[in-house]
Amino acid sequence: MTAKKRWLIGIATLVILVGVGMGYYLNVQDKNQTLSQLQAEELVKATYDGNVKRTQLVNEKYFDILLDGAKGQYTIHADAKSGNILSIKKINNQGGKKDDREQNENPSVKLTEQEAKTIAAKEVKGVVDDVERKGEGSDQVYEVEVNTKTKEAKVYVNVYTGKVGAIVWDDDKD
Repeated sequence: MTAKKRWLIGIATLVILVGVGMGYYLNVQDKNQTLSQLQAEELVKATYDGNVKRTQLVNEKYFDILLDGAKGQYTIHADAKSGNILSIKKINNQGGKKDDREQNENPSVKLTEQEAKTIAAKEVKGVVDDVERKGEGSDQVYEVEVNTKTKEAKVYVNVYTGKVGAIVWDDDKD
């Protein structure tokens, strides 16, 4: 092989290696990039009905989003990189009205598992998979697993009041 051919093969190999390296770098860079505030808000609005009142990036890890919905205000945590919903927590009711989940205010009366399933099914559309009672004393909740088409949600329903304390989303459906 002549020196000129070796030289061309060397340059071609170098160009290919540089191209592969740049492609890898750009791919890794895109996956580690934090979403913009607007992107996070749009992802939340695509999932939940309501108006976003406030959005704040916390430690470059997640967005803390305040959503004003028809049934009340919610605090939503969305992953800063992927936009996945990490948790949702209802913080108050719209207009101070009590909804059907708050009828049972007497701490001595407990919800049944079936009532907790019904409450969870109203919050997350899907199939109820499992219900487990957790906690002690006045801090007891039903952890209701609800499977949607793409995700699993754990809905935490207070045993005494019927209030939904939090919804935690998991991408891995077991």
